[in-house]
Amino acid sequence: MHRLFSEQNHLQVTYSLYWSIFVYDFNLAFGHPAKDVCSVCVKSRMAMNDLGLKEEEKREKILQYSLHRRRARQFYNILNDVGDSFTVCFDIMENLVLPKSAIVQTYYSRQLYYYVFGVVRHHGRGESQSRHDIHLYTWLEYENAKDSNMIASALQHYFTAVAADNLHLCQCLRLFSDSCYGQNENINVLSMLFGLRSQLFPHLTINYFFPVRGHRFLPADRVFGRIKQDIRKHTTILLPDEYASILHRHGNIHQYGRDWQCYDFKKEAAAFTTQQRSFKISDARVIQICGERLDVKSSFAGDFIQHSVLKRGKRWPEFAPAPLPDANCVKLAKKRAVLKLLCELGVPATVQEFYNDVLSSAGDRDIAQNLEDE
Repeated sequence: MHRLFSEQNHLQVTYSLYWSIFVYDFNLAFGHPAKDVCSVCVKSRMAMNDLGLKEEEKREKILQYSLHRRRARQFYNILNDVGDSFTVCFDIMENLVLPKSAIVQTYYSRQLYYYVFGVVRHHGRGESQSRHDIHLYTWLEYENAKDSNMIASALQHYFTAVAADNLHLCQCLRLFSDSCYGQNENINVLSMLFGLRSQLFPHLTINYFFPVRGHRFLPADRVFGRIKQDIRKHTTILLPDEYASILHRHGNIHQYGRDWQCYDFKKEAAAFTTQQRSFKISDARVIQICGERLDVKSSFAGDFIQHSVLKRGKRWPEFAPAPLPDANCVKLAKKRAVLKLLCELGVPATVQEFYNDVLSSAGDRDIAQNLEDE
């Protein structure tokens, strides 16, 4: 398009200038129909097109839709206003499955889950994503659960082992994630941040932002999109190492059990934080951690309201969650289904042996033998 524009208009315009104007001034979209769209936007557009609405009602619907869109844009403006802060976006990718195959039986069979949690440093609007800014934390369903303990443990490893030098040099850490209560914004992750600040980064101010529901396309989602495109090129994936080799092309991999481990933040947070709180985390848009206080805003504008979550007699420097042992979360019915699927796929003996080992517990080896006899 840039070449055609130059030929037709006889203008010497650089590609970077053409690209910048095309993306930021015209903002035209190309691609497949949108998925995971905002329910408020869809309902508002349908309501505005209702022929039975009166003129006053239609103006009110348009005004509500405009305010909603303005709040959503404000989140992205804040996200891209990096300045001197250390800005991090994180999210968990949609579950990858093992074994992955194109045969029909795979679609009707249960499969093991391969979890990917992405942490991405964001440098601002228009900046490219370097592989060194992308860190992917991986674990499997038979290694541990997919819960807030794993999310908090992965974030703690990132801040202490990966980003520690940068955090010592800056004054503000900004966090961005979606507003999934069980995954990110619960008190377990906040307790981890309190303990991290008090023990390692006492000078640091932590600001945690949550997007308007339905408008949560973050830099981490761009990484996940590229990974999915790469995975689609492989019709068959049988082992976790095959997923790891794909992920390695997009970022730095931290494998559970080898590079990081899980801690019981849930139990420790229950011992340090009050059960009765004067605010609802699910209503927060911005949370600020500075010292032992927790400041909350229900909108991106306005003033913070100060709250206390620490129990009397407790101090955040004493916050020290204990390591959690591995937990095989694969139920017996899924184990049977996976082993049966492997028999139908006719996988090599080495692959079969791997699944027998990772799924082995009471009676599982007998299940595998019975399926082979059948």
